[in-house]
Amino acid sequence: MIRARAPEVDLPAPRLEVIDDAANGGVRTLRLSSPRGAPYAHLEMDLPGEWTEASVDGEEIYVSKVPAEQRGTFAMTQLESPR
Repeated sequence: MIRARAPEVDLPAPRLEVIDDAANGGVRTLRLSSPRGAPYAHLEMDLPGEWTEASVDGEEIYVSKVPAEQRGTFAMTQLESPR
């Protein structure tokens, strides 16, 4: 087994940047970006009501599969799409 110290790397703190946040007719569209190019992001939001539908990158999330008592919060982890 070979062991060695890993070099220290000075990176900015992870964060998500809001690119667009718009509401229209009861539909909220939130577009986010990672300035650091993070390979994944975790987002958690408390909602003012129950969410009824959602999609991520155009893919529908089936709300019917989410227990009703958990629909006051929206949480997701998005992995970077392979290029």
